[in-house]
Amino acid sequence: MIHIVHSSARQGGIKTVSTILNEGFIENGHESTLFNMNEYGNSFFATVKNSFKELKKQDKNDIFILQHIDPIVLGILLLLKKYKNIINVIHIDLQIYYKSASLIKKLILRIIFFLIRNKALVFVSRESELKAKKLFRFTSTTTIYNLFEINKIETEKKSKANVVLGSVSRFVNIKNIGLAIRTIKALYEQGTAISLKIYGSGAEEIALKEYVKKMNCEDYIIFMGESDKIKEIYNSFDALISFSILEGLPTVILESISYGKPVFHTDCTSGPRELMAPSSDPLIKTSSYEKTNTGYLVKPVTELRPYAKELNNYEKEYIPIFSDFIEDVKNNRFSMQFDAKPFSQKTIMDKWLELIKELQK
Repeated sequence: MIHIVHSSARQGGIKTVSTILNEGFIENGHESTLFNMNEYGNSFFATVKNSFKELKKQDKNDIFILQHIDPIVLGILLLLKKYKNIINVIHIDLQIYYKSASLIKKLILRIIFFLIRNKALVFVSRESELKAKKLFRFTSTTTIYNLFEINKIETEKKSKANVVLGSVSRFVNIKNIGLAIRTIKALYEQGTAISLKIYGSGAEEIALKEYVKKMNCEDYIIFMGESDKIKEIYNSFDALISFSILEGLPTVILESISYGKPVFHTDCTSGPRELMAPSSDPLIKTSSYEKTNTGYLVKPVTELRPYAKELNNYEKEYIPIFSDFIEDVKNNRFSMQFDAKPFSQKTIMDKWLELIKELQK
C-alpha cells in the first residue's frame, strides 16, 4: 500500500500533483491512498500529532510519500516508530527556503535534514536537488518531475491588435504580482495595446486590488477570481506572465504550453529554466533574457517591492524586453515545440516505481 501524505488547506499545487500521482499509481495497478494532514487539526502541532495517530495504524511495510515540509516533520515520528519505507519530497528550492528562514527555524530544519540525510529524498526540480545536496550533504537524492500529461491543444494563430496577458497564481508576495502590474502600466502608458487578467486568490488579494486602484489601472488590469476551469482560463488570454522570485516546478508553465500560450517568466529558482530551456544548465541564470520555443526567460528579480509607486532602474530594464515579447506574441513567432516525454505518466511512474523497488530491497 502506498500512502501519499500532503498538507493542503485548499486546492493548490501540492494537492493537485498529489492527486494526480495517486491516480497514476492506481492506474498502474497499485493500492494508493491520499492523506491530507490538514483534516486532522487546526494548528501545526495538533495536525502533526493527530496525523501521526492515524498513520501509525498502517502497516510498517507500507510506502509513505511525504509531500513537502509539514509531512516530512511527521515522517520523523514515523521513523522513530521504525517505519522504514519513507520517501520525502521537496517542492521548492530548499536552499533559498532555508536561507530565508529565521534562526530558530533554521535550527529546526538543520535537525530535520540531518535525521533524513541518508533517506530517500525526491526533488521536483533538478536545480533544487543540486543546490540542496551540496548544502545539506544529502546522500540519496533524485529528481522526479511532477506528472503532467501535455496534450497540445491547437489554437487559432492570427495577428493580434491587442494582446491579453494572463497571470495565474496564488496571491502571495513571492509571486511578485505587483511588479507585473507596474510593468503592464508602463507599457500601456507608452501606447502598447495590452491588458492583464489576473486569476487566483490569497492573502494579498485585498492589497493587490487596492494597488491596482491606486495605480489607476482598473480599465486594463482585471481580477478574474479563482477558478478550476483550466481550459477557460488559458483560452481567455494570449500569453502567460510571471515575475515570481521563487518556484518549485511551476505547473502554470506546463499548462500554458499545453494550451499553446507563450510564457514570459523570470529565470528564478527553481524550475522555469528546466521547463523552458531544458537543455541548458539550470544553475546558470540569464542577465537579460533568452528567447525559447515557448517564450522568454528573463533576468531574475533581485529585490521584492510589492507595492512600489514606480519602477526602479533595474525593473525598467524589463520594459524593452517585455515590448519585444509582446511583438513576438502578436506575430506568432513562437514555435511552441516542447518535449512532453519527461512529464508523461509512463516516464514519471516508471521513475517512482523504480525508486519504491529500490527502497524495499
